[in-house]
Amino acid sequence: MAKKNLLVLTPIDNIGESFEILKKEFELLYLPDAGLDDLHSHNLESIWGVFTNPNRSKIHFNKHFFNLVPNIDVICTASTGTVHIDIDEAHRKGISIISLKKEIETLKTVPSTSELAFTLMMSSLRHISNARTHVINGNWDCEFFIGRQLKDLSVGILGMGRLGTIFGSFCIPFGAKLSFFDPYVEKSAHKAIQKINDLNQFLSNIDVLSIHIHAENNNNFVDKQFLEMCKDDLLIINTSRGEVIDENALISHMKKNKRFGYAADVIKDEILLRNESPIIKALNEESISSRLLITPHIGGMSEGARKTAYNRAIELLIDYAGK
Repeated sequence: MAKKNLLVLTPIDNIGESFEILKKEFELLYLPDAGLDDLHSHNLESIWGVFTNPNRSKIHFNKHFFNLVPNIDVICTASTGTVHIDIDEAHRKGISIISLKKEIETLKTVPSTSELAFTLMMSSLRHISNARTHVINGNWDCEFFIGRQLKDLSVGILGMGRLGTIFGSFCIPFGAKLSFFDPYVEKSAHKAIQKINDLNQFLSNIDVLSIHIHAENNNNFVDKQFLEMCKDDLLIINTSRGEVIDENALISHMKKNKRFGYAADVIKDEILLRNESPIIKALNEESISSRLLITPHIGGMSEGARKTAYNRAIELLIDYAGK
């Protein structure tokens, strides 16, 4: 039986045995760094499926992509998020989507993104990035970098799913006062994390907010009205998706509130419109940049997490191909 043709649009040759498994099961067209324009030079009519990951892909899977690959049956993404895929357009064309969103047992073994959220929080509270730059520039004055210790703070968790729960468990030993807001979760797995039902009450009493909600149905959840309910010196941590933040409203709010901080691993439209992001532009504004800490979507980019995620996605794809 002939192997199905699989287009691979993310680097996998350095992720354990992932590449060899795919090579054994499928006929591969391996274009790990391809953008949409690069695909025009290839005949893609025989492509059955696509394997990708949003962290390393330069392509948004929309109608323009589907026109170039007219006969695909499935897109497999080694991620929980699917904002890099036009789901409605895919469904209209009868294309199946395989992701890790429902792979709960596998995901329980992957704390990588929660670890990054905690790291971003502590780095921001202690001004690590700015202090390092200070020393590189030949200076040595601690007075510029007086931080806050976690035991003195109230930390709020927006979205008490897997990642929010893990993040909360990291905070408990440090003595922070912990609460969460999530209409879909009745109580936390940890007694130390209190549920708050009223969003205004939740936001007005926390010093740090860590966001762990899905992008789907939460576009611009953090908007002007949301921000006005927060403390003037709130630190927001976002390892969720850039789409949950109204970035223009955030930067405007930071300009008015000189102690408001934001640390994130994600921005809106990372693939297609990254350079137009108000957050990326604000990194060059002196009055704001010192209160911004942005990393390039590295939450799942630990060796263990990446291997686990890619191998499980490949297993799901192989099962789908055998049906």
